[in-house]
Amino acid sequence: YYDQLTMDGQIKSTVDIAQWLMDNNPGVPDMSFAELADRGIVRCNDSDGIIFGPNSPYDARLIQSLRDKQPYQTLTARQQFYIDHEWFMEEGEALPTYREPLSIKDYPLRLLMGHVRHGIHSMWRDDSLMISLQRGEPDIYVNTDDAAGRDVRDGDLIRVFNSFSSFIVMAHVSSSIKPGMTYMYHGWDPMMFRGRQNFGAVISTGGLIKPTSLVSGYGHIVHRPFHYEPNATFSDLTCDFEKYNGAIA
Repeated sequence: YYDQLTMDGQIKSTVDIAQWLMDNNPGVPDMSFAELADRGIVRCNDSDGIIFGPNSPYDARLIQSLRDKQPYQTLTARQQFYIDHEWFMEEGEALPTYREPLSIKDYPLRLLMGHVRHGIHSMWRDDSLMISLQRGEPDIYVNTDDAAGRDVRDGDLIRVFNSFSSFIVMAHVSSSIKPGMTYMYHGWDPMMFRGRQNFGAVISTGGLIKPTSLVSGYGHIVHRPFHYEPNATFSDLTCDFEKYNGAIA
């Protein structure tokens, strides 16, 4: 694999990788990596034309349909909510339908998660500057009343648990969180948790796939990455928490 991964030996360092990406990306100005590093920030060339223009190498079908009035690539060539595939019909989801989220018996708090504000997935999540804008370590938002009922104060370490497992995290007590809810931003690397055990320990729906997610080859419903693919259900888990009195390290 060496020749394949190094382009027959052309790639000898991460700088070579960055330079190759710059040389082959129409949206990046024609310059060396050394010049970019020296300047720090540069303006990209005609980002509107590069990303959404008619000669763009990138996919912008939604923009093309809205702006250029091209038909949508659906079964009806329109914005379409009704799916008459037999599996959708059998599941009662020919139209978008609300489903009550799943719960784990005897665990009253629902865990929600959202995109992190201080990084891209796990990238930069352990950067000292980014961490200084937060609590310095992974935290979970909990309601003030829920915290008080468990003798937990802001900044305390808590053990979040359910029948699957548990993890240790800092309590971020907030009145903006609805009672009965907990909230974490995603992207915290397992190495930043005690015992490398993160929120994945309590997620109970990782292996559950909706039957309708297995439909493919039906008009615009075709399996391909970032388009339509089986995925885990979201927010379908409940948990509880308690003050953590174990070892800090």
